[in-house]
Amino acid sequence: MAQPETPAQPWLRAVTALLALLAGLVHLGQVGVHLGEGWLIAGFFVVVGVIQLVAAGLLLRPRPRAWLWFGIAGSAAVIGVWVVSRTVGLPFVEGGEPEVVGVADGLASLTEAWTIVVLGAYLAEPTPRWRPVAAVVATSIVLGLTALWWAAANGGAFNADPARLAADQPWVVDWLVGIGGIALAIGMLLGLQGPAPAPWQRGLRRGLVGALTVSGVALVWLTLPPTIGQNLDCRYAPLSTVLGGGHEAVEPIVLGADERIFVPAFELHACGGATVMLVHADAVTTDGHGATIDGLWLLPAGIRLPDEGAGALPAGAEPIPPGGPIVPGQPRQLVVGFEATGEGDFTLASLRLAYRTTEAGAFTFATQIAICSGDCDDR
Repeated sequence: MAQPETPAQPWLRAVTALLALLAGLVHLGQVGVHLGEGWLIAGFFVVVGVIQLVAAGLLLRPRPRAWLWFGIAGSAAVIGVWVVSRTVGLPFVEGGEPEVVGVADGLASLTEAWTIVVLGAYLAEPTPRWRPVAAVVATSIVLGLTALWWAAANGGAFNADPARLAADQPWVVDWLVGIGGIALAIGMLLGLQGPAPAPWQRGLRRGLVGALTVSGVALVWLTLPPTIGQNLDCRYAPLSTVLGGGHEAVEPIVLGADERIFVPAFELHACGGATVMLVHADAVTTDGHGATIDGLWLLPAGIRLPDEGAGALPAGAEPIPPGGPIVPGQPRQLVVGFEATGEGDFTLASLRLAYRTTEAGAFTFATQIAICSGDCDDR
């Protein structure tokens, strides 16, 4: 049976419900992109997401303390699985190799860590002796976790996350995390200061919950995988592509004569549970003479070039041929190298990729990369 709540606990419970809702939506939003890794992995995301949504609904009313301890233990367990998957790898996943850290999984784990902090403050709040200590500790941990996100983002841990709606503007995600973390920290500091908050404090706390809600919903949306791609249902080949945008109205990249550039064509995802070896790639459809293709490369998992390309390849890029492996859950960007000729326009419209799993095969994927060199004054 739930015990009577102090004046601060309903606010803490409402914040916990919001955090559980956000974490659940992030997990459910990733189910589709993990179907290619098998039902075991996709099912994990479904189960965790549904449990978190149910928990969010249950927390709309007071619950026994044992239920809240279960919430702490469950959140810690999910974080633990995530840490193992990103450090040593999960033994029941094909290949068992560590996965790259991304925006979506980082956000879900951050939200779950915040949940543990808020639930801990809820459980400690009824004891006046521990209330000031809980306020300082909870606020410090929330701010520390937010600062850790920023440090990791500045180090490129999340900003290289492929195939996300926020991939082209990672700073938006970082600022939203900062807004949410600061709002939560201020709310915790105010919410644990005494049994009877002043009217202005109640109004401020409602505003802080609103800021956390808006930033959280925006973060969930920004971490959703885009739906634009080819062979997403994996019906025709063991490879699929995910694009950051459509093919229409592509602005040409303007280059000087003899200038080189490396431009991403798309990201390649391995379907099913088997590693796919990309062994060859050829340009199928081209138009114009403004540039020549001087090579194709696979970038390491987690490394991403901007859509406008770059003047040099990152370390670890593998030329095709001989190509390299594409592991389920670790998409790799396919990059095309161009050398400008100074003779106007050039467009690359499709690439044919040869791959090998247990059998050899090939598949043609559309792309759209436009180059202009020489007479580009009207661009």
